[in-house]
Amino acid sequence: ANPGHLRVTVPAGSSHDCWPSSPSCSRVLRSVTNANATVTTKIDGQSLSSERQSYGIMLWQDSQNYLRFEFHYEFGATVAAYSVIGNIGSTAYAAAPYTFASANYLRVTRTGSTFLLEYSTNGTNWSTAGSFAQAGFTLNQVGLFSINAGGNPQTVPNFDFFELTTTADITPPTLGTVNETAITQTS
Repeated sequence: ANPGHLRVTVPAGSSHDCWPSSPSCSRVLRSVTNANATVTTKIDGQSLSSERQSYGIMLWQDSQNYLRFEFHYEFGATVAAYSVIGNIGSTAYAAAPYTFASANYLRVTRTGSTFLLEYSTNGTNWSTAGSFAQAGFTLNQVGLFSINAGGNPQTVPNFDFFELTTTADITPPTLGTVNETAITQTS
């Protein structure tokens, strides 16, 4: 155990994945407003070493539409990656291979419909993994997740901290009916 850390553990032996029609990964989410935001987490501990093992930040619209920003192990390498899970299909994007350090950071910045993933080994110097536009995504929840698909190994990330900073609500306003009311001035 790692005191003071949030552990989002998935046990070995069965698959805990978040892919289309199967959001069964372990996750801890909190409700948020649909706003421009920056989400940062620091992960200490376990390196990834088995196929389709991953953990990181999740932005959640609903069980059919969510975004994963993660450290992911596949084809013999760990990468900082992001996946767009949508009810009409999914797209996964991977960045350059990543070498784990004693501290590993992920940062996601949302500006309108653009999402940027950055990673760091010290929380000061950031590298860009990539960015993409996802029109129509409504952010309802944000949090952390852990996956062990494929060979189903135990996955134990130690999340040291999780920080959410929002800037401006981007939900379009709902306009109702405007009623005219006469104004009478009295002396």
